[in-house]
Amino acid sequence: MLEHALISATQESSPHGEIAASTAGVVFLGTPHLGCKDAELSGMIIAISEPFETTEHRIIQGLKRDAETLHDRLHEFTRWINHQRVPIVCFYETIVTDFSQYYGIFKPILPGRKVLLVPAESACIVGHRRTKLDKTHSGLNKFFGASDPAYEHVFARIEEMAQGAAGLLSTRQNPRALPQLKDVRIEELRKCLQEMKVTDPRDILSEIQVQRGKRVGQTCDWILEQKEFCHWQTSETSMFLRFVGPPGIGKTILSTFIVEYIKKSVQISSGRAFAYFFCDDKAGEDRRMPAAILRSLIWQLLLQNNDLFQHLKTELDNRDSTQVLQNVFTLCRVLRKMVRDKGAGEVFILIDAFDECDKESRKELLAGIAKLFSKSLEESPAKVKFLVTCREAIPDLDASFRELGVTIEIHSNKVKGDLEEFIELKTQDLVRRNPGLKPSESRIKQELKAGSEGTFLWVSLMMAEIERSGALNHQVKKLLQSPLRQLGEVYESILNGILPAQKSTAQFILHCMVASKRPLTKMEMKIAFVTSQLPTKNIRNSLLPRQRDLKEYDDILSACSSILIPLHAEQGDSVKISFCHQSVKDFLLEASRTNREWYFTSLDHANLLLFQTCWKYLTAENCLLAECLRGTQDQPGLKYVPGWDGKKFPTNHRFIDWTTSAQEKRLEYMFLDYVYQMWAKHAVSTYPAVKNMEIVSNDAPWLRDVWFLCAARDGNVEMLKFLLPFDKDFVSRTDEFGRTAFSWAAGNGYTEIIKILFATGKADIESKDSPGRTPLSYAAGNGHVEIMEMLFATRKVDIESKARLAWRPLHWAARAGYLDAVKKLLDMGAEVDPKDAFNQTPLSMTRNSQVYDLLLRRGAAEIELAPPIAVSDSDAESLPENFAPLF
Repeated sequence: MLEHALISATQESSPHGEIAASTAGVVFLGTPHLGCKDAELSGMIIAISEPFETTEHRIIQGLKRDAETLHDRLHEFTRWINHQRVPIVCFYETIVTDFSQYYGIFKPILPGRKVLLVPAESACIVGHRRTKLDKTHSGLNKFFGASDPAYEHVFARIEEMAQGAAGLLSTRQNPRALPQLKDVRIEELRKCLQEMKVTDPRDILSEIQVQRGKRVGQTCDWILEQKEFCHWQTSETSMFLRFVGPPGIGKTILSTFIVEYIKKSVQISSGRAFAYFFCDDKAGEDRRMPAAILRSLIWQLLLQNNDLFQHLKTELDNRDSTQVLQNVFTLCRVLRKMVRDKGAGEVFILIDAFDECDKESRKELLAGIAKLFSKSLEESPAKVKFLVTCREAIPDLDASFRELGVTIEIHSNKVKGDLEEFIELKTQDLVRRNPGLKPSESRIKQELKAGSEGTFLWVSLMMAEIERSGALNHQVKKLLQSPLRQLGEVYESILNGILPAQKSTAQFILHCMVASKRPLTKMEMKIAFVTSQLPTKNIRNSLLPRQRDLKEYDDILSACSSILIPLHAEQGDSVKISFCHQSVKDFLLEASRTNREWYFTSLDHANLLLFQTCWKYLTAENCLLAECLRGTQDQPGLKYVPGWDGKKFPTNHRFIDWTTSAQEKRLEYMFLDYVYQMWAKHAVSTYPAVKNMEIVSNDAPWLRDVWFLCAARDGNVEMLKFLLPFDKDFVSRTDEFGRTAFSWAAGNGYTEIIKILFATGKADIESKDSPGRTPLSYAAGNGHVEIMEMLFATRKVDIESKARLAWRPLHWAARAGYLDAVKKLLDMGAEVDPKDAFNQTPLSMTRNSQVYDLLLRRGAAEIELAPPIAVSDSDAESLPENFAPLF
């Protein structure tokens, strides 16, 4: 009755809405939420037995309910209390009820029966507090006085609810909007949040809803009935939940629903925070790299709870911000400390499409998530609710997540109701846009329901094909009755249906989208296609395509439009284009080695296509755009850069930069932004397809030098070996900071690259960049002891080499806290107490207690620990991320 009353009060038409709005808690004493299996037998016996009018009579008669009615009522009630965060306590009996007193005339033929009238599984609501009382069912609300233990239990819970009522109701009646960046008043925090360069998750959510559409009708409501989800949402302790399912079954739409649901719940309650992230391999590194995921989650939590900034600030005070914000291990540690903070409250985190997180680098993120749920004596226990969605049968995800919590499999039976509603509404929408299909409306619905097999994407693709092809009523049945039930079969059918004259255009579009590092706009795609058609030979004599000349390519996307979608609501050439689903990219790649259909490809070939296009774009018209990106030189052929001591020295310079000239040309050459940012990334991703490349020439040798530097920086051994024969002087070339390939390999710990460069006989192991740092300085500062040992083995390195501000390798290693690197330097004879330009020593700079103790043992002068003097990045160091103009 209570459940029914509260549910009724929540209806918009109810005159008793204030009852639900003012409910601050509910106590249930043996309420049979799911009924009782003994109700029928017990009710029959009591109905014909003596005494007729006891309390037991009425209770048992009340248990005779229709199970479906009970289930529906409990579902509605649970949804309401979970969303409104209403505290619930369910008390259940532990002493059996003796029915023998009711048997009467049946006593001789029925044995004595003693049962728990309402067992715990019926008396308790999943995910909410449950407490046992040593009572029979009829005694649950009867107490012999204030000292009755059962009374004390019940009274304590009621008192607890009463004390929290005012705050709970105030928050519920005055929901808080989740803070935005403009609301931050702490200047240091605001600057940090801006430096994190996080795209507002609300914008990404809106973008997804434009791409895929918002949920229709009551779809996704089924998740609120799942016991696992209810328990995850209301559990008093940390809990991990995973949804797995095949491509196209609606996982991302489900995630958008959960995001909106949890967000509303957080807004009407205090002491809770929520962060979410939608991975998308098609949308660029900001949507798939582990560091980007962690930055976004931390960014959102900091907006909602400024006090948590201390955990990130501690890291930023001791290390360069770029190192902190790009390091997955550091960001995992910060997130863990934030959610374990006593002031963090309850933290909800959702990551959608985790399988689209970069596979090569997500191992560290998986380990970091696991640590969130590990018990630590040094840290407070977290109350974090972590939810991820991903495809099924992903080995590394299955291995990592299986031990963390519960997995819910999304299969066709679970979403059958949602899919049927989706088909009904989408078919109505299709017919509204295409009135000529009205006679086929029922047939379309029928065939889609019969063939969908639980896949929303299949339905969307078939509808798109009907609309794109302009199918007539008599053709609709044939199209829908095709035996194409798997997504791959649908993609094959769509692509095989492309006219021969359109195949080369469609192939270019598909392969570009496979390789692109971010979604291309329609205009960028048009320019890229026209550029790709320029002749490779004598490319410098070819003219660059201008926007004004591309009108004839306005329909370039039409050939494969069924599997493409716009990423936002804009129209025209500025709209960004993506595959309709990640499974399209997977399909184009999965059979590339065995199937020679024109649309299949491989990542190296797709990257080669885009790289060749970028190369042509830079070198056409006598290298017009390449030259506008080229760094300014003080002398022809030389670049003068300041050394650490203020003097200038020449370097054999090779780099590109976003110059004033480039800025002026970007409006006329609208593919330049993408080429500038991404060409080198494509360059180092082309092996082994690049072995057949025709374009390696002397048209722009300094571009080729940058390519070589990037290969060394990224540890791409095969690419480096491929490029070396083209120019014997590659090894001595430098970037805009004066760093050589050897310096990059040493700083990033690539021993194989170091061996290859050593073997050329041209590697300068003592080369200094513009901040004055040597390869040893970078290796020590990044903790690469094996590289340090290789350098020491040459007996040619200066262990006391000074960089800007007179920092030596020991300063860098101690500041970063690399114990093994510090020990190696000391073992090789490094001075233990060198002073920099501000009289700081390695001991004064370290924040690692083990390094501190080691330096003391080796003779460093003891000092009082204090924060190091603030030093600007430009003065202090040159980091790998400063290489940004190259990529």
